[in-house]
Amino acid sequence: MINYGRINSIDIFRYVCAIMVVAIHTHPFEDLDINLGYFFTQVFTRIAVPFFFAVSGFAYAQKIERKREREKERKREREKENDSVVHNWWRLISKYFYVYLIWSIIYLPLNIYFFLKSGNRNIVNFIFNLLKNFFVTGSYFHFWFFPALIFAISLTYFLDNNEKIKKIIIPSSLILWGVGCLCYSYANLNFFVNENWFQSWFIIGFNPIPLFIFMGFPAFINGYWVWGKWKEKGEYFSKKRYILIYLSIFFLVLFFMEMFIVSYFNFKAKISLSIFLYPLLMNTLLVLLAYPLTKFALIAPVCRYLANFTYYSHPLFICIISYFYKLFYYSQIPQTINFFTVCLLTMLSGLLLYYLKHEYNKKSISLENRLRIK
Repeated sequence: MINYGRINSIDIFRYVCAIMVVAIHTHPFEDLDINLGYFFTQVFTRIAVPFFFAVSGFAYAQKIERKREREKERKREREKENDSVVHNWWRLISKYFYVYLIWSIIYLPLNIYFFLKSGNRNIVNFIFNLLKNFFVTGSYFHFWFFPALIFAISLTYFLDNNEKIKKIIIPSSLILWGVGCLCYSYANLNFFVNENWFQSWFIIGFNPIPLFIFMGFPAFINGYWVWGKWKEKGEYFSKKRYILIYLSIFFLVLFFMEMFIVSYFNFKAKISLSIFLYPLLMNTLLVLLAYPLTKFALIAPVCRYLANFTYYSHPLFICIISYFYKLFYYSQIPQTINFFTVCLLTMLSGLLLYYLKHEYNKKSISLENRLRIK
C-alpha cells in the first residue's frame, strides 16, 4: 500500500522556502555588498516559489491516486459525469480558495490604506480593481500564487480527466517552461524583445499572469510527475539516494553557472525562470522524499505551520516594521536588518499562534471525550 502521509523533510524545506520568499521581497545584503545581495536575492532563492507549486502538484497527484484507490476498493460507479467532475474540482481547490479569501480580508485594510494615501477617491474603480485582483492577479502582490495555483489545479484536473489529451500534460508543461526561460532569463536573445506587448507583459513592472502559464503550471506538473515516478520507483530511489545527492549538486552547479552567464552577458530581462532550475527542482523533491527525516516528526508540523504563516503574513510585517523604523529614525530601514527582523517576528508570531491552536485543539478533544463519557 502506498504511503500518503506527510513527509517531514518536505514540510521543513517549505519553511526554508518561505524564508527565501521573504528574502526576495526584502533584498538582504544588498546594503552590504551589491553582488552578495544580488546572488542571495535573485539567484539562491529562485527555487522557493516553484517549489511551492511542485509540492502542491505532488499533493494533488497523491489525492487523485488515493481517490482512485478508494473507488477500486469500494467498486462504486461514478455519478453523473458533469456533476462529478465539477464537484471533485471544487473539492480540490476549495481549501486554497478559502485560505486565500480569509487572508485577502486580512489584507483589505492595508489595500484601503494605500488607496486613501494615493489621493484617489474613485471608490467604484477601487472596488473593481479589488475584485479583478482577487480573481486574476492576486489580492496583494504575493498572493498571485493562489490564482496561479488554482489555475494549475484546474487545468491539470480537466486535462487529466480527458483520455485523449491526458498524454500532453507533461510535454506541454516542459514546452511552456522553455518558452518562459526565453521570455525571462534569455529575453535579450529573442527577436520580439523590443515589441511593446512583450515589454508590458514581461519587462515593465510585475505582471503575474505570464507566471501562471510559464512557471506555475509547469512547476505544478513537475511535482505531479515526481509523484508518478516515486510511486513506481520509490524503493529504488531510496536505495540509491546518494546518487540523488550527487545529481542535486550537479544541477545546482549548472544552475549557478547559468545564472552567472545570463547575468554577465546580459541575456536576461528578469531571473524568474531558467533551464537548469527545472531539473534542480525535480531532483530536490526526490531527495526530500528519499530522506524523509522521520526522526523530526515533532518539528515538521511546526515548520509546516510556520511556512504558511510566514508566506501569507510577511508583507504585513514588512509594512509595520518599515513604518515604525521610519517613525523613530526618519529613514528607510536597512535591507538586511529588515530581512532578519521580519523573519524573527513572523517566526515568533507563528510559534505563538501554533501554540494557541495546539492548546485549543487539546481542550476541544478533552471536552469532547468528557461529553462522550457522560
